[in-house]
Amino acid sequence: MSDIFISYSRRDIDFVRHLFDQLQERDHESWVDWQDILPTAD
Repeated sequence: MSDIFISYSRRDIDFVRHLFDQLQERDHESWVDWQDILPTAD
């Protein structure tokens, strides 16, 4: 299970990629929906 879930607007993807990388460097396991989350996903 991830420590952090990042929800974002697609127009902010560059910032989110940077944020994700920075969190990983600090040993935080993060989850981002790089592709659309299906409506039926848990």
